[in-house]
Amino acid sequence: MDEASVRLAQTIRSLRKSKGLSQEKLAFLANLHRVYIGQIERCEKSPTLSTLKKLQTVWVYPSKTFFNKVPLLLLVFSLKVWTG
Repeated sequence: MDEASVRLAQTIRSLRKSKGLSQEKLAFLANLHRVYIGQIERCEKSPTLSTLKKLQTVWVYPSKTFFNKVPLLLLVFSLKVWTG
């Protein structure tokens, strides 16, 4: 797994824990499956921008703040989109 993906997964886990949320509770609030949250945090799956937007609404971060907390996110996403 590339460094940016690992940092993204660590950031998502850190933000979840800072709000005192279990993976199950975060998944419920973001309208995602609890298994998917775990897969993201273990770098088994890469979240889409749509998923990140759902997570952002749970954490109530303004977009700019949220994406500042997720370094290289847009670069990683665009590389995966363009390279398949």
